[in-house]
Amino acid sequence: MIDAFWSSKRVASTFIRATELWVPTNDGSNLDLVKGIYGSDVGHFEAVSRGGRVAYGEGLAGKTWERGQPIILKNLDIVLFQRRQAAISDGLTCAVSLPIFVDDVLQSVLLLFCNEEQLRIGAIELWCAPEGEAEISLVDGFFGAATDFEAITREAAVPRGVGLAGMVWETGVPLIVADGAPMDNFPRHEDAKRSGFHCAVGWPCAVRGSGVWVMEFLSAPRSPIAGRFESWLIQPDGHFRFESGFCESNEDLAARWNVPIAVAAFAEVARTLIPILTSDLPLELGAVGHAAAGAGLTSAVVLPILGCGRPNAILTWYF
Repeated sequence: MIDAFWSSKRVASTFIRATELWVPTNDGSNLDLVKGIYGSDVGHFEAVSRGGRVAYGEGLAGKTWERGQPIILKNLDIVLFQRRQAAISDGLTCAVSLPIFVDDVLQSVLLLFCNEEQLRIGAIELWCAPEGEAEISLVDGFFGAATDFEAITREAAVPRGVGLAGMVWETGVPLIVADGAPMDNFPRHEDAKRSGFHCAVGWPCAVRGSGVWVMEFLSAPRSPIAGRFESWLIQPDGHFRFESGFCESNEDLAARWNVPIAVAAFAEVARTLIPILTSDLPLELGAVGHAAAGAGLTSAVVLPILGCGRPNAILTWYF
């Protein structure tokens, strides 16, 4: 089993306020909570969560295992979520689960907890194109104060290659779109801009079963989803080529990472297909971690992205 670590840091200004990694036990009968990053203002929730274990179909992680796909949980005050009292007491109101399946076998479940208070601008969206369908549309999401944008999104459906979800469907890799990027192919761009969003991230989800599933983050300056996003494509020689990114500090990431690099942690994630959560960026992520730390960031999530059951990219976000 992966050795657990726990990290508390000040992340209240971001839309995501806690992140957890759950992995199957050695005998495959349960899921264990093995790593977590928690904001300093969700200490009660962190204490209640430590040592967590759930069975198939139990709790949010177990229910994700059972359903075989991501879940948007817009209200934590329900029986499904066992830690609801601790979550509510620390101001957590909603959550999203991100499973990774390979050949219908669960590798891990990542849980993200947010506070959808009225003053926060931020969106997390789940899109799906069922097998045989020509368009991808919203399954569910939460949007904070962006109610007008939510109404537009719930009516949206786009074909393959159109919009962020459609482009992810077509390319099969993470896409990061920020202010200044060409927007001809993104129908919601002007609506997103009016709502205060300045960065969008989308990636394909590794689910059990058929259909195309895409997760999207939309970030705003005053309550960003995270401080930095990076997409890295896996090269045949094992190096990683920077594909796209965005940092709230406005650093030019493409100029910094203009040649493929070796990152041991990325290689480990690509090999094991289990995300890494870290609060020691220079030690665990090398030069990439040093650069993020230099921008004032302290923690990261490193997520493997799969295409046709094989890893083809690494998506990272930093707090």
